[in-house]
Amino acid sequence: MRLDGDFFLYVASFAYACLWVGVIARRKRRVHIQWVLTGVSLDLLVVAGLEVSRQAVETVVSGDMRLVLVIHVCASTMAILLYVCAMTLGAAYVLYGGSDAFAVWHRRAGRIAMAARTVGFVTILAATEAGWKASFLAAIPVAMSMLAWKRFRPRSPRAVWQLELIHGADPEERWR
Repeated sequence: MRLDGDFFLYVASFAYACLWVGVIARRKRRVHIQWVLTGVSLDLLVVAGLEVSRQAVETVVSGDMRLVLVIHVCASTMAILLYVCAMTLGAAYVLYGGSDAFAVWHRRAGRIAMAARTVGFVTILAATEAGWKASFLAAIPVAMSMLAWKRFRPRSPRAVWQLELIHGADPEERWR
C-alpha cells in the first residue's frame, strides 16, 4: 500500500497542532503530557511511515534533494532527538520529585524541539505543491492553539487575598 504525500502532511499537521496544545496546557500536567505524547507519537509514526513507503533515509543519503528539503530533514531530525531529551527530563521530573534542574532543562529541550519542529513544518509546507491546502494546514495549529489557550490558560488572581477567595486555600498550598 502506497500512501500519498497529502496523508503524511495531514497527519504531521495534526501532530504539530497536538504539540502546540500540549505546550499551551503546560500548567496542567496531565493534559500537557497527554497532548504532547500524542503529538510526538504521531510525529514518530509519520517518520516511520515515510521510511517504509518512500525509503526516506536512502533518499537523504543519496544527496539528491533540494535545499529546503535538506533543511527540513535536519530540523526534523533535531526535533526528534530533542523530543527524546525532553521526554526523559520530563519523566525524571515527574518520577523523582520535581527537581528544579529537571524542570529547567525539560523546558529548554522542549522549547528548542518546538522551534526545530516549527522550522521542519514550515519547510515541508514550502516544499510541497499543496497550494491552498498548505495554507489551511498551517492555520490548523494556530486555531487549535487559540482554542487551547482559552481553555487551559492559567487563571491566577491578581492579589493574594483573591487567591484565598477563589481557591479556598492559603497561597502556599495553591502553588504546590
